Amino acid sequence: MKKPIKFASILFVTLTVIHTNSIFSQVDPMELIRNRSNAAKEFQVARDSVGLGFIERARERIKLARELDPNSKPIQEYYEKLMAPDFVISGKEVFFYKETPRFEIQAMLPENEASRRNWVKMYSLIIINSRGDIVFREKTSASLPEKIYWDGKSKGKRLPDGNYIAQIEVKGDLGFVEKLSPLGFLQWGKKLEAIISVKEESFQVGTGDIMIHAVYPQRSRVTNWQLLITNNAGKKVLQRNEQGPLPETIKWNHKNDSGDLVESADIYTLTISGKDKSGKKWKSNSDTIESEIEMFDEDGKKKFRMTTLNFDTGKSTLKKNSHILLRRVALVFEKYNWFDIEVQGHTDDVGGDEANMKLSLARAQAVMKYLVDRHKLPAARFATTGLGETRPVADNRNEKGKAKNRRVEFVMTENLSRKN
Repeated sequence: MKKPIKFASILFVTLTVIHTNSIFSQVDPMELIRNRSNAAKEFQVARDSVGLGFIERARERIKLARELDPNSKPIQEYYEKLMAPDFVISGKEVFFYKETPRFEIQAMLPENEASRRNWVKMYSLIIINSRGDIVFREKTSASLPEKIYWDGKSKGKRLPDGNYIAQIEVKGDLGFVEKLSPLGFLQWGKKLEAIISVKEESFQVGTGDIMIHAVYPQRSRVTNWQLLITNNAGKKVLQRNEQGPLPETIKWNHKNDSGDLVESADIYTLTISGKDKSGKKWKSNSDTIESEIEMFDEDGKKKFRMTTLNFDTGKSTLKKNSHILLRRVALVFEKYNWFDIEVQGHTDDVGGDEANMKLSLARAQAVMKYLVDRHKLPAARFATTGLGETRPVADNRNEKGKAKNRRVEFVMTENLSRKN
């Protein structure tokens, strides 16, 4: 009786070994160990990157860690905390005649991410005026609701008529802040009787026409009207005077009163006013449109220049109206986050060579400091240079040329170590 039992035991062991070998022939245990080890390393890099503020790098690393070790619960939990949902701000452009406006702001999620609204542990509603100043900020320790309402007031007082931008910032478990795409609102005001709006948010200088839509209760009674366009510094760019009636659409070809194309990287404010047959004067709200930052390649580097930044005369102090322009510059550098940046200051030929060198360097440093301090861009990405009047791009013998030579240029060099 013992022999059959012994034979059966041997057979069982043999079959078990064959079955086990079959499993290992499909999955290499050493590869599993290597993947888990590499996943742990990528996980650590992701956490370190969050601590340093390199969120995009952290997201790339945690994605890789999750692919290498999809069964790791800590990696999966960190992935959920790090990968922000794709919120989109939307709302209606509303023109208010009543005393108290009520803006409705929606923060929507794609249908497949609707369950991830609880990613947000705190959010802030920020309202910015046309000069780039923050005029309202409300921070709430709660998940982001589908709708947020703002009554047009700050510290209990109704803000002046004007064009405002809503910005929402959200913060998750890991503490870093995500900025949702800003939403612009048209001006409101019960005293205004004409409405002007520009459907485009931005334009590339020299490409197509801007279509300006105008509304007046009785446009056929308009006897004359005027279109006024000013730049971000408040200087007149174009004044167009026409006899009525007021058309539904007014075209602007990007040119100023002198027939020259306007500057890129600027913000333009448009207003219409006029008279009707009774002699009554009227004025519309104002609307704004941005000219795009024009980037070009030179010597293997990306560059763009700005003649629209304004400083106090003979000083390196940035004027407040330049802050909103630098916010746009910061968005460019956040998009190209693996590039190093050289900020170059340039002047016209007014003043001594040495003084212009010092002034141009001081202005470049002021721009860098603002981007680092206000927009939290890493200082390690920046370098500054003052070139004075040594590299003019226009004729210094006339004021137009001098204005183009008073500029700040940004030179972007790819840094592969940052990209990886």
